[in-house]
Amino acid sequence: MITASKTSFDANKVVMLVEVRSDNWSQLLMKVGAKQDKAAFALLFDHFAPLLKGFLMKGSALGPERAEELAQETMIKVWRKADSFNASKASASTWIYTI
Repeated sequence: MITASKTSFDANKVVMLVEVRSDNWSQLLMKVGAKQDKAAFALLFDHFAPLLKGFLMKGSALGPERAEELAQETMIKVWRKADSFNASKASASTWIYTI
């Protein structure tokens, strides 16, 4: 997983140094994508579903029931699309919130 990159120039070559992303959420999401790991998904769900619900309620006029429904639908999409997660492009939380 990639968190940051630094580009340096060596004569006519561009050298890119890459740092590996080590956050737990990204690792769990990759486990879900690679192996459909139910335990990893349960941890992601328990963490992100309440955050998504709160985010949806704050940013709109949604009531708690509708916000919870949308949070659950989002997490279903996380399960189905986890194999398309690319840690070099975004963190797990960024990826989940864009769904």
